[in-house]
Amino acid sequence: MKIDHICLNVLDFEKEKDFYVAYFPLKAGKVYENEKSGWADCYLLSPSEGTKIELLHDPLMQESDHRRGEAGLAHFCLSLGSKKALFEITEKLDKDGYTVLSLPQKTGEGYYEAVFLDPEGNRVELAV
Repeated sequence: MKIDHICLNVLDFEKEKDFYVAYFPLKAGKVYENEKSGWADCYLLSPSEGTKIELLHDPLMQESDHRRGEAGLAHFCLSLGSKKALFEITEKLDKDGYTVLSLPQKTGEGYYEAVFLDPEGNRVELAV
């Protein structure tokens, strides 16, 4: 069994899509938009791993509906393949003003990880 994709409900669809494509080796798939409802959906695809992140925007969703850390997804993890990539991406995120909750560090299990918040406050773990 494997996880096919993770879906994030987002308030600013374009900002989130642009963020993930700019910082990670992901390509945006076709954007589906329902003109009647304003609902939009797009998969971000990892060419080498088959991993997908689905971005979903519902214009009826309010900021108050978008609670973080209270229920639902606690975080998701992107495996970067090397400590060098982990340190470089974390440094770039920090330099560009994103909230880095934990700098790269070796965990008790023996791998390296860092944690940051994406533009809408979703907790993302980076690991090797």
